[in-house]
Amino acid sequence: MNFLEKIAESTEAQVIMKKKILPLDKIMRNVKKGNHAFLNTIKGKNKLSVIAEFKKSSPSAGKINSSANLKQFIKLYDEYADCISILTEEKYFSGKISYIADAKKITKNPLLRKDFIIDEYQIYEARYFGADAVLLIEKLLSKKMLEYFISIADSIGMDCLVECHDIRGLKKVLDSGAKIIGINNRNLETFKEDFGNTEKLVKKIPIKKRKDVIIVSESSIDSIEKIRKLQGKVDAVLVGSAIMSAPVPRVKLREINGKTLTKICGITTESDAKQAVSLGADFIGLNFYSKSPRFVSVKKAKIIANAVKGKCVLVGVFVDESSVKVKRIAKTVGLNMLQFSGNESESYVKKFKIPSIKAVRLSKKNGIKKYFKYKTNFLLIDAFEKGLFGGTGKTVSKNLLNKSIFSTGKVALSGGLTPENITDLVRQYNPVFVDVCSGVESFPGKKSFSKMKSFIRYTQVI
Repeated sequence: MNFLEKIAESTEAQVIMKKKILPLDKIMRNVKKGNHAFLNTIKGKNKLSVIAEFKKSSPSAGKINSSANLKQFIKLYDEYADCISILTEEKYFSGKISYIADAKKITKNPLLRKDFIIDEYQIYEARYFGADAVLLIEKLLSKKMLEYFISIADSIGMDCLVECHDIRGLKKVLDSGAKIIGINNRNLETFKEDFGNTEKLVKKIPIKKRKDVIIVSESSIDSIEKIRKLQGKVDAVLVGSAIMSAPVPRVKLREINGKTLTKICGITTESDAKQAVSLGADFIGLNFYSKSPRFVSVKKAKIIANAVKGKCVLVGVFVDESSVKVKRIAKTVGLNMLQFSGNESESYVKKFKIPSIKAVRLSKKNGIKKYFKYKTNFLLIDAFEKGLFGGTGKTVSKNLLNKSIFSTGKVALSGGLTPENITDLVRQYNPVFVDVCSGVESFPGKKSFSKMKSFIRYTQVI
């Protein structure tokens, strides 16, 4: 028995029990017709829509964020997402149908009930609790049942996100009359992921039918880099685990929305760290390069990190350090990300499971291209100055910058950034984040509150 068969069996038992507690006739007497808010919200956008998902666990990932506070996440999603998906399956995903009603009190964004729908009762139940749409999984339902469930949802003003994973399933979904088609990059029988699955299946949709349906890419989407690869191919992305498991969900949401993030590097005091975070910094950098005037000891770094933990992404900056020492410092301090600012090789970077940044001191045009093969989350462009590592403070020549590399969503910019030049640079290149150090200092190692405030504000004007 595979996972879908197990969950179908479990769901059937739950539905039987629920019908006794809350009978269908009582639900139907109290159901208020919706206005197809989920469909209309995505359809009305001229950009890729973001569907942010709330889930505490899953069979493939195990516990993702078991202590997640629904109210806090829905407030974030209300600010950064177009629609919200909520897992309501209890046994495998730690969900509750009551989450829908609780979320409805907080947000006006359309809500999708994400569950394993096998009975019409669940559709009416979803609307009763306030859902605007339900997920229908093609592999769980016959074509006739798909059509029937879609018609029920339509009759009460709800929408159906009808999910498939392969070409056979896609054809079945297209023939069912589904208006919103979800392409899952995860095989629900094996849990194997293939990010390329969306593009492969989209190509199989007839041109005449493509203009009449909304396509949502699901699973394996964890960065703006991947989202930009989907632009022009799909209408929306559904992102859950990447947000729920992020050290700072707000930062991940800003990233996947294409906002240019801000990293304040070379933080040496607890007060500077707190000020940077209060002003809206997404990352702070702690420099462990002993030759840097902004070097911090592990003991001091830990104090700083504890003061802002969970409020920003904590980045440790290293230059050609032993992998053993880097791992030890990362664990002791509680770093969320590593930045390699020396001559680290591709094989060296592979040794780390923690998300990472590879700084590239650019000395020639297109010199960054060879670093795209590095298994890092981001590449950070900095100016080249012989013998200087861990930040030069020099501005990168625009002659060396290629706008197309920033469109990948993987490349960030540093080097001589200031409140005076940052707006033009963000407008011109739209880097995934900008990294500033000396440009917001009163003197080396001491940040200026007013300069940080101006820099962050001018970065976010776009």
